[in-house]
Amino acid sequence: MPQSLRWRIPLFVSGLIVVVLGTFLVATRRQVESTLVQAAHERAAAAAEQFADPFGRGMQANLVENARLADSPAIRAFVAHQTDAARASAGQVLAPRAGPFRKVELWTADGARILEFSTPGKTVSGQTVFYPSEPAPQRTGVSELRAAGELSYFDVTSEIHDGSQARRRLGYLRRYGRVSLSSNLKDIMGEGAIFRVGSANGTWTDMLGVASAPPGLEPGTGRGEYRAPDGGRWVGASVPIANTSLVIWVGFPRAQIVAPARPFMRRMILIALAFVAVAVGLVALFGVRLSRRVTVVTAAAGRVASGDYSQPVPPGRHDELGELSETFNVMAERIKGAHQALRESHDRTQFALAGARIGIWQSHRGTGRMTCSETIAAARGLPPGAPASVDEFLAGVHPEDRERVREILDGRWGDADVCEMQYRTLDSGGSTRWIEAKARRELDDRGQPASVLGVGVDVTEKRALESQLRQAQKMEAVGQLAGGVAHDFNNLLTAVVGHGNLALQSLPEHHAAREDVLEILNAGDRAAALTRQLLAFSRRQVMQPEVVAVNAVLTGVEKLLRRLIGEQIHIVLGLAASADAVKVDPGQLEQVLMNLAVNARDAMPDGGTLTIATANVDLDDAYVRQHVNVGQGPYVMITVADTGAGMDAETQAHLFEPFFTTKPVGEGTGLGLATVYGIVRQSGGHIYVYSELGRGTTFKVYLPATNQEPTLRDRPRASPQAQGGSETILVVEDNAQVRTIASRVLNQLGYRVLSASSGEEALTILQVERAAVDLVISDVIMPGMTGPELCQQLAGRYPGIRVLFTSGYSNEAIVRYGVLETGTMFLEKPYPPNMLARKVREALGHREGGSQEGP
Repeated sequence: MPQSLRWRIPLFVSGLIVVVLGTFLVATRRQVESTLVQAAHERAAAAAEQFADPFGRGMQANLVENARLADSPAIRAFVAHQTDAARASAGQVLAPRAGPFRKVELWTADGARILEFSTPGKTVSGQTVFYPSEPAPQRTGVSELRAAGELSYFDVTSEIHDGSQARRRLGYLRRYGRVSLSSNLKDIMGEGAIFRVGSANGTWTDMLGVASAPPGLEPGTGRGEYRAPDGGRWVGASVPIANTSLVIWVGFPRAQIVAPARPFMRRMILIALAFVAVAVGLVALFGVRLSRRVTVVTAAAGRVASGDYSQPVPPGRHDELGELSETFNVMAERIKGAHQALRESHDRTQFALAGARIGIWQSHRGTGRMTCSETIAAARGLPPGAPASVDEFLAGVHPEDRERVREILDGRWGDADVCEMQYRTLDSGGSTRWIEAKARRELDDRGQPASVLGVGVDVTEKRALESQLRQAQKMEAVGQLAGGVAHDFNNLLTAVVGHGNLALQSLPEHHAAREDVLEILNAGDRAAALTRQLLAFSRRQVMQPEVVAVNAVLTGVEKLLRRLIGEQIHIVLGLAASADAVKVDPGQLEQVLMNLAVNARDAMPDGGTLTIATANVDLDDAYVRQHVNVGQGPYVMITVADTGAGMDAETQAHLFEPFFTTKPVGEGTGLGLATVYGIVRQSGGHIYVYSELGRGTTFKVYLPATNQEPTLRDRPRASPQAQGGSETILVVEDNAQVRTIASRVLNQLGYRVLSASSGEEALTILQVERAAVDLVISDVIMPGMTGPELCQQLAGRYPGIRVLFTSGYSNEAIVRYGVLETGTMFLEKPYPPNMLARKVREALGHREGGSQEGP
């Protein structure tokens, strides 16, 4: 019941009223007391001034009387000549009389006391006392108050002069006295008042004897309020006494001063209590009525909290509670909608977390409990059901990573705010998955770690893609290096082969050096084959693609493959009935199949089965996300599988790198699979290998499918014999050796040859020769103007002029697209003289839309 508004509102309002009235009463009491104390200050100050005035006048009269006595002839005569007669005369003048001065002294100017009269007095206790003797006087006027036992006294001192005009000082007259008043102070000041006279040296008197100083008073401080050593509080005022160094102080007890305020405050308290009683009754009545209406809203809120939105709050009167009821009903409707939206949002969030394989967990330190999201099991590849303890959670972690993960769950990772790590888990099938986790500590109210909050993301596929990307980047870098080496090497081989052929032609049939030259040419051919493989790997060889039927290519190369791999290996063709066509260089596709077949043969030295199959596949988004540099769409998949020894992971990681081989030294160049990789990638496809030790190897080649009709390939005709001519040919080549050998070969064939080392020089020669040039033989890549740029210049200035390109690999455009543009003539370096002669005749006989053999 005390928690109900029926009681809390009256109690609160009553307490508030009590506080307000209490504050008012306290302020009133302080104000009344302040007024009474201020009046007491005024009264004390007036009394002090009233007593200080007669004191001042009395002291002034004593000073005048003392000066009169000091100027009497008898006193001057005695001070000047201390005779008995003079002493008697001075004694008659100074004989003490009843009154405050009970001791008189005469002193010479040099400090000798020559006369003293003393009359005993009585203290408050009735003790008879004599004034003490003081040293020789050093000043005149009224002294400070001094004390001797219970006796308080002061002296009045005047100088004695000789009476001459010069007023030479003869000595001093000093009289001792006590402070006294003839009036009855208590009758004047009232009961409890105190009256003090004192001086700066700390001696005070109450006119009867030595007295203590006023509480906390310092001379000259004036009016104020003080606390005495016994705890009593006094209100008083001090005033200096004129013509002296004395101060008079009058004080009254504070309790006596504020006593009249007590009856007034009692009446005020009684009135306040009556007011509180009436107010509490009214507020209690209001609280009962208010609590009834609030109870209705509270019950409705309870129903809403439990999920029941069917019973709104009944409408009330048109006041604030009525508006509250209407607002609550609106709020309940909105909560109902928000609850539904929250449920839908939760479902979407769980769906998103599950799709992204993200799990959220929280480990509670010291209890071993775990709170996990519904997606934690899916993120770790486990059956449904989240782990409820740290041990259950760690059971699915890879044994080598469990201790590290336990440290994270316990919050033991140093001073960093957030901890990041990757660890392995084992799914229900025993496969390893990688989890990337972030964790942070949650603090309690005291700032101490209470739990650890973490999120884990399955990055198994991400790590696989990163590995593929690193491999692709490595292959790209190696390819660039290999392509550059092959290009430069081809220039050298062109000069070697060219000069070798010229030398061979100049030697007689049975000359001893012919065998040496033939070996040089054979070595050049083998070197040229190696460079072609390097160019294939680096995707810098020139392709002449056609639309071909994959099945037709495989069928055509089958017999060659059977002879190549031997009878101990059984070849099985599994060709799809309707395999799509692809756009590739047919010769290079055959080279891919032959290289893969040779690789399979070497893996099966004791025989086995080689399976070659085709299939149409459609690579979707899921496959593309798991493989680097793969686009979506239809592909033709060529599978080459063997039953050989297989490969380990380390071998597979370097399989397509040039010069990598597992064969003994001298039995392989390591360029076969590198050539396959380059041809497939340059054709816009992809190649992947799957292998396990003891279970064989499978290569899968994916080539983009096309809906174009396959091209009918003519049977190759015999190459025509090299012929010469009389046309004018411009050789544009930046390599001096290649330029020289090409010019010599063409000159021997009867052509008129012009040469240029750059595109700019070639344009200058053409400006002179104009239409006399029938063919331009240009290198593709040259410093400054490249071959294709030169061709563009020629097309605009000399329409119809023929161009034959040569290169160790194609120009930048050909490298980018990997093909020759339609109608472009190309001669690959290194080339022998007869190949140069045939290509020149073919180029000179070229027409729009195709090429013809020369005459």
